[in-house]
Amino acid sequence: LDGTWQFAKEMDLANRERQHYPSHMKRVQLSKDDLAALEKTKRFSIRTPPSDQHLSTAEALAWIVSKVEQNESIYETLMKPLDLMVEQCNSFMEESKRRAKESKESSKRRAKES
Repeated sequence: LDGTWQFAKEMDLANRERQHYPSHMKRVQLSKDDLAALEKTKRFSIRTPPSDQHLSTAEALAWIVSKVEQNESIYETLMKPLDLMVEQCNSFMEESKRRAKESKESSKRRAKES
């Protein structure tokens, strides 16, 4: 399920209670070993998840595909676009903070000169 972490949890619970999941659907669940490994390599650092057991959509899809295909290298390949997005977002946020700080300092200098 895709959505905010809270909404996905609510949808899953509602679907299970009403037995709305198709009988042919394959359900995959992270094992404790999977969670431990993924916790060390979390990639989506733009938002803080509710717990260490929560993954971004991209992380979850990459994990699922690598497990279904039984090919661990798929995970790393599918994570490359997410890694780039996170890197660019972090770079943008750092630049934005730097500019805001410079603007504030410049305003203080102008106020002192007046």
